Amino acid sequence: MENSIVQFPKQIVFHGNSLFNYSNGNTRYGFTVSETVRGLINNKVINDYSYPGKTTLQLIAEFPTVVAPFVHEGDILIFWEHTNDLTTAIGNRTPAQALQDAKDYVTLAHNAGLIVISLNVIPRLNTSFSDATRLAFNALIDADNSWLDGYINICAEPEFDANADRLNTTYYNADEIHLTTAGYTIIANKIHDKLITLL
Repeated sequence: MENSIVQFPKQIVFHGNSLFNYSNGNTRYGFTVSETVRGLINNKVINDYSYPGKTTLQLIAEFPTVVAPFVHEGDILIFWEHTNDLTTAIGNRTPAQALQDAKDYVTLAHNAGLIVISLNVIPRLNTSFSDATRLAFNALIDADNSWLDGYINICAEPEFDANADRLNTTYYNADEIHLTTAGYTIIANKIHDKLITLL
């Protein structure tokens, strides 16, 4: 059965927080993931509407003005938040609440005709963030991600499969939250691999 929308999406869109858009002083890590994906996939329009500090509820609120006017049916959306949702200092959501927020966001994106890919939550500094909470959220989304069109279990990668990985300065910035170019490149490659299954 012909499905040209899936085979030839008009653009690939990123929407998330500082894990997609981050800078540290004079070192710019912002948009590293989307820029790397752009280099891996030829002849695709890629736009990144991510912004640091966002929660999923904030992404939902801004979707009608920040994303919806600039996308078309059949575009692929890479949605990655969750981590700010689970911090007590920012989102203060339980794993179940964060999962429902993610589902609500994806419903909004589906209603706009988008194909949605998302990832689970990598380890990060434990200030206002419990690794047990992260693992609880990941267990929920790992168990049922049928509401997504594509799911990436990024924590299955050896660079992100344990809390102590955040201390590895090859892949993590000194803040133990954001990633180095090497870390972001791993994320980009896994997104690329998943995109290939949809293109």
